[in-house]
Parts: sequence; structure tokens; C-alpha cells
Amino acid sequence: MLAGALCVIAATVAAVQVLLLLDRSLGHPPGWRQAAIPLGFALVAGPFLLWTLRREGSGRAWLRLRAPVPGTGGRLAWIAALGMLSMWGVALACAQFPAYRRMVEGQVDLGGWHGPAELLRAAFFLGAMPAFFEELYFRGYLLDRLGRHWGPLGALLAQTALFAPLHGPAAPVAAVLGLLNGTLVLVGGSLWPGMVLHLANNLLALAALRVP
Repeated sequence: MLAGALCVIAATVAAVQVLLLLDRSLGHPPGWRQAAIPLGFALVAGPFLLWTLRREGSGRAWLRLRAPVPGTGGRLAWIAALGMLSMWGVALACAQFPAYRRMVEGQVDLGGWHGPAELLRAAFFLGAMPAFFEELYFRGYLLDRLGRHWGPLGALLAQTALFAPLHGPAAPVAAVLGLLNGTLVLVGGSLWPGMVLHLANNLLALAALRVP
């Protein structure tokens, strides 16, 4: 299982590099660089996840696209609030490091926008797509499959350890998000709270990238 996850991640990195190569060869068409990372992951993880859904019963148990367990709303809200505060605190701490600041500058170049059309494009590629596909794979498929072998806590830590390095210098912030959204799934039994939180975090980051 762990080897399979590493293969998916390696294939994603390769797919992203191919898309970035196409971006350079095509003269940097608008939106292509923004689409490269989420599209690379979707092209690899999407077909794989669809293949797993062919199996009945437990083969579909990871697809937790349902309402949270009744009675867990209050706990989910507290976990989300504390998690977001922790994530912003870690981001402020990371801002003291040059590598993180350079990454933020790169995000301004990548996700900066001037008007509604550019904002909508960035919101789709840098906000919605990562929130949907990353949550499906890491907090859906991996959390479920790894949990069958290592238990909930082991699976929570393992999927976070795989998720965080994909975000480069922002790995500490991504680690908090991985732990937070994995906990939301374990408590509420649903992927939707984590997807909404992931999307909200991405959109807040994009809102701060507006180019004067």
C-alpha cells in the first residue's frame, strides 16, 4: 500500500514536469502553469481512484462523500477552528525562513490575479481542484486503506507524511492541514468538511495574492 502511494506521488511529479515542459514549449499560455500541478495529480490519481471503485463493498468504503455522522457537528467545528488557528500560526512561523518567503513570492507570480476572469481561473485550478482531488486521495483512499493495516492513528500520520512533502517549503503548513482534515474524517466519517476547509484555505490564500 505504501509503495503504491509512493508510485502515485512519483507519477504525479513526472506528469507535472511534462505539463510544465509543454507550458514552456507553447510559450506560457494563460493558466497553463496554474493548471499543471492540480491537473498532473488529477491525471494520475483520478483514473486510479475510478479503478478502485469498480469493486463492490469494501472497495468503495473510502468514498465518504456523505453527510457527517449526526451529533458530530460541534466537535467538527471546534477541531476545524483550532486546526485553522494552528495552521496560520505555523505559516507565520515559517515566514521567518527565506525558503518559505521565496515560495510565497512564487505564489504571487503563479496565482496573482487582476480581475474576475483571472480570479475564477485561479480559484478553479489552485483552489477547487486541489481541495477535491487531494482530499479524495489522501484523506479518502489512503486514510481508509492504511487504516486497515496500521489503525486510525497510524494511517493519519502516514497520509500526512506523504501529503506534506508535496508542498515544498510549505510542508509544515501542509502537515497541519493533513492532520486536521484527516481528524475531521475520522471524527465525522465524511470527506466534505475537509474539502470545504481545504477550499476555504486555498481561496483565502488566493484573495491575498491580488496584484495591484
